[in-house]
Amino acid sequence: MENTNSSMPVTDLAMEQVVTAGETYQIDLVTQGPATDARAGVLELAFSDRAGSRIELPDWPHHSSLFGEYLYLRAKQDQPRRMTLLVTAPAGATQLRLAGHAWSNYEGLQLLSPPRFTPCDDVALKVNEPIGGEVTAGIALAAVHACHHVPFDVETMQVEIPVQGNLRPVQQMLYLRFFAEDDAALSVSAASTADSTVIEIPVETHTGSWTVHSDDIIVPDSAAYLRLSGPVPSHDTNPVTITRMPGLRWKRPVEESPETT
Repeated sequence: MENTNSSMPVTDLAMEQVVTAGETYQIDLVTQGPATDARAGVLELAFSDRAGSRIELPDWPHHSSLFGEYLYLRAKQDQPRRMTLLVTAPAGATQLRLAGHAWSNYEGLQLLSPPRFTPCDDVALKVNEPIGGEVTAGIALAAVHACHHVPFDVETMQVEIPVQGNLRPVQQMLYLRFFAEDDAALSVSAASTADSTVIEIPVETHTGSWTVHSDDIIVPDSAAYLRLSGPVPSHDTNPVTITRMPGLRWKRPVEESPETT
């Protein structure tokens, strides 16, 4: 279901997707309606096993006797509204059904394209693809997993993270680790956890898009490569989402001017 140019009433949504138990998926959708409303519609999420029996989704924050696991769909008046969520397929699940429902007295909620359903391991490959209404896809921070070679003769570095705007501010951590040629994890002076090999970089959303710049990070002398990773993927109806993979700025030692007498 890759057609991103076909809008539909939310009540027409009935999408089935094959899933693998234990794998986390990023779901992106774009809504639009005649008025702004935080509860303009309902997205029902129904996992089932091979026999078609519904499987309850542990720890999902919204559950009702009418829909089972669900999520309210938000709308912004006459403007596309991007929504991103993460969901992990429970044990025994082989299929996920997404269904749209009207809610309360709200009328006219549209999906600007079918939802985009992507395994977290593949999200970075599809960043900036259109997902409806000229809106492009981002990357949930939990889907970030990247390795980078450390250049020769660098002293410090900085991480730049372009963050998408979010109506509800939220903060998550991006984790950085350095490794030697023999793959041994290296201790760092800026470690912010009990684990001396881990640097935590707070990433916070605001209503508008912005770029997070980490503090200068001292690069260990024996570092051969580094890894960036987001929080452990799990259910999340409001994840930190970024517009592209984090960028790195390397800084070499400043050469001192020779003294003159």
